[in-house]
Amino acid sequence: MKLKVGDTAPSISFDMNVSTVGATSVTFRMENAASGIVKIAAGTVTMDDQANGIGHYDWQTADTDTKGHFRGEVRVVYASGKIQRFPQEGWLEVDIEENAG
Repeated sequence: MKLKVGDTAPSISFDMNVSTVGATSVTFRMENAASGIVKIAAGTVTMDDQANGIGHYDWQTADTDTKGHFRGEVRVVYASGKIQRFPQEGWLEVDIEENAG
């Protein structure tokens, strides 16, 4: 996904292809790919279709206030306490470029 500094749209969408019905939390985490510094620790994911694991995260102004290459993942905590992260291979890639001002 490509954004510019300060963008809060479009939301980042997720299709985890698993049911999140009964999950106690679904959150989005994003960190700077080079430094590992966490930009979003546990942003709330809105589930649009729990049965099929489809959801999105709405960017906050502070999420996109710094240019750089970021990597993210969705963390699902099930009622049993078990945790599953998506994507299961690789990362959700987010590039934030400078804006024109």
